[in-house]
Amino acid sequence: MTRTLLTIILIHALAVAGASADTLHIDEPNTAGDALLMSQNSAVPDNELWEESSTGPLESGDPQEGGADQQQPGGGGRGAAGRGMGGRKGGENPPTHFQPSADFSVVIIGSGAPQYNPKRSGPSAAIQYHGRFILVDMGNGTQARLYEAGISMQQIDAFFITHHHRDHDEEFMPLLNAALVRGLPLEIVGTPGTKKLADFTADFYAEDIAYRIERMGRNAQNISKPNVREIQGGESFKLGDLQVKTAQVPHSIHTVAYRFDLDGQSIVISGDLTYSDKLINLASGADILVIDSGASVVRQGARRPSGKAAAAGGGSRKPMAHPTAQDVANMAQKAGVKKLVLTHIAAAEVDEEATIKAIHEVYKGQVIVGRDLLQVASAGSAAATKPATHSSSRFIQR
Repeated sequence: MTRTLLTIILIHALAVAGASADTLHIDEPNTAGDALLMSQNSAVPDNELWEESSTGPLESGDPQEGGADQQQPGGGGRGAAGRGMGGRKGGENPPTHFQPSADFSVVIIGSGAPQYNPKRSGPSAAIQYHGRFILVDMGNGTQARLYEAGISMQQIDAFFITHHHRDHDEEFMPLLNAALVRGLPLEIVGTPGTKKLADFTADFYAEDIAYRIERMGRNAQNISKPNVREIQGGESFKLGDLQVKTAQVPHSIHTVAYRFDLDGQSIVISGDLTYSDKLINLASGADILVIDSGASVVRQGARRPSGKAAAAGGGSRKPMAHPTAQDVANMAQKAGVKKLVLTHIAAAEVDEEATIKAIHEVYKGQVIVGRDLLQVASAGSAAATKPATHSSSRFIQR
């Protein structure tokens, strides 16, 4: 009797083990980071990595703003109650592919500053054109925000770096690793030191990169190094359909601002800076200027600065690393930009009404206080072929 019972138990245990062996997939990704590293040749199709059901209806935009800007529901950040934006736990349901609101726009991936802020990732912006992206700067939290937005590595054509302060290139190395594992033809543009950083990353992690490539059944013998273009500022060049212009701007280290033009529309990313005539020239007539907010953002309960104080003199001439409120307002007004997006915002509660009012004393265009996963399009940008819907969009129309 005892021998019969033991035989039955043994047969049952072997059956369970066999079923587990059939259903367990050890090599499949189970984190956002692994999902970014999946190859186009992986056993898991890329679209399956991002599928999810709708998380609910979109929130309405600010009724005072109007236009074509949008942000993901929730408005929160990396750490709020352990949830990502939209109230979803990290890694719970990967988002759908990003659906642009226009053919040409900028997505504020991270709107924060060096200090950790659970509501604002480190500085990063994505220039979106016809569903493709150029990622400008890669601060802390960039990978998580890209994942939440539904922007995959295959959609990114280039990395641009404004300067080599840690808060702006902190996640360059893991993102470059992800591109190398995928074998993507990535372009890298940045200030002096960019090639050294890219080459070091590829060399130092060569064994890890080869391991991941081979694990996906591909040949890791010929891992191509990224194509790096170092710039000083003042260069102009084409990248696909985009015309790119650059200018060196004043900061504590070598920093370059970028202008992207497409079909008569333009978006400028300032990088960190103080008052700069070169930025004014670069951003002249631009549809959107994404700017280092410096001291222009008013904290809740703080005294409101004036945008007029330095209007006559042109800007602050003090030896600073970031602009004053007057600098921001004057540069935007003199450049004649249509939309001004404030970013690089320190950890504090922002008084948006007071901030906008102060800048409007000098600058007469639209002022937008940046937030993570805010998408801003120019007023004249053509609508995307796949308009935002409740089930596919991660952002709020503004």
